[in-house]
Amino acid sequence: MNVLKYILILSLVAGSIAADSDKLLPMHRVSEIDQKTDNKVQYHSLKQQRAKRSLLDLKRDKPWGLPSKALADFQDTINILVMKFDFQYEEIDDPNTTGRGTMNLARPMETVSDSASYYDSLWHWVDPPPHNNDYFNSHMKALREYYETISQGRITIDWEIWPQELDDTYQLPKAQNEYGICYAGLPGDVAFDTIIFGLEQYFIDCFYVADSVSPEINF
Repeated sequence: MNVLKYILILSLVAGSIAADSDKLLPMHRVSEIDQKTDNKVQYHSLKQQRAKRSLLDLKRDKPWGLPSKALADFQDTINILVMKFDFQYEEIDDPNTTGRGTMNLARPMETVSDSASYYDSLWHWVDPPPHNNDYFNSHMKALREYYETISQGRITIDWEIWPQELDDTYQLPKAQNEYGICYAGLPGDVAFDTIIFGLEQYFIDCFYVADSVSPEINF
């Protein structure tokens, strides 16, 4: 890849992306009563009036487009590096984390019966596993479509996914709770500092592991 820019996406696989289905909360189904009462909180965002003018007085050719000033004489390709990581598997499921630490590679949509069972358990088909390269490619294609649309073709996105094998991931040395640990009850900002330390260590481990396993990546 000819690199103009690199944006790093680190897939926190057992967090929001690869949660075990039995630990997900089902989405709320709007009942007939909810629909009839027209809950103002639930539908509040759908009734907001568009502002009559922008405070910055930015002109747009289209309501959904970027400001004309931002698009003048502008053309760019954003290159994104997507890296997939597993945490250490939780032999005993940690109640303070989502999932067991590894990428969800189940295939619940292969048959009509499996698909129906998956929907019955979660009440949606949003982002179903397997969360492999095909899954992340789909998300990146949607992201590229978005930027090309709002920029009227002036911004495009290219990407690489590592590891390049369909279902492979890099293995982090720690469980996910060790990267997000917070020592409750400590005075002042000490507890917050422990979270920052965990995130710093997470990024260090991600780069170290990926660089060690795949030295051909040009960061």
